[in-house]
Amino acid sequence: MSSTELSPDHGQNGATPSPALNLGYGYNEEKAEYPPKWYRWVVTCLNFYVVMCCLGTNFGMWTLIGGLKPFFDQYNEGKQQPDTKWIVYINILMTGLTAVVVNVFFYVTKGSPRIMAMFGAVLATLGVFISGFAVSVGYLYFSYGILTGIGYGFILTSSLGVLSVYFPVTGTCYTFVNTIVFLGLPMPLLYMRPLTEATASVFGFRPTFFILTCIVGQLVIVAALLRQHELPDSGHVDSSYKERLHDLLCESNVKSTNT
Repeated sequence: MSSTELSPDHGQNGATPSPALNLGYGYNEEKAEYPPKWYRWVVTCLNFYVVMCCLGTNFGMWTLIGGLKPFFDQYNEGKQQPDTKWIVYINILMTGLTAVVVNVFFYVTKGSPRIMAMFGAVLATLGVFISGFAVSVGYLYFSYGILTGIGYGFILTSSLGVLSVYFPVTGTCYTFVNTIVFLGLPMPLLYMRPLTEATASVFGFRPTFFILTCIVGQLVIVAALLRQHELPDSGHVDSSYKERLHDLLCESNVKSTNT
């Protein structure tokens, strides 16, 4: 058996060896489907959008929240509202704290990054959507600051975790790919401020949040496309086989990078 093939029940308890599982990027119709080799660049582009949306959307929020405090002061009959800048601060804080929790969760449970990313995308979209119905700054502390921040932490950590499967940390290509991904961070500086200013001046702040909901909502589609190398759906595949499978996938990526 070659170094890129492995049979889960080979030599165990006298069982008949099953057909070898091809660990390349091509499809193996008999055992399982693997994303083709070019799909890792699709995952790179998806991570680019995740970083651009999760970390970059706050640039546009600075413009939007600047005019919210006088509105909420008037809406609440002159009652002074808290400082609106904490809306974004809380969002960034919750994104970072959630990222730590999700990393620990993956380490302990070996959960599915795609499921966690979709959960985070739905949570972030919900938070931005209900922000459009805000009646106070405290409301936005919860909806955009806490709820959306937690959602960003889930999808950001999960998507970057999938990227590390396609591009092992030991490979030289990993640094290059991360450079491409984090170029998405300054990109919203080019369009988020003009977008929020234009929509807020024409439609008001509530429709602006609904437009942002459409932008953030695309993270649900992005999360669904974060395909990871899947193991065959069979109960006899033990943990050692899974670890060996991951090691062989990493070796395959390093070889392809060196060539």
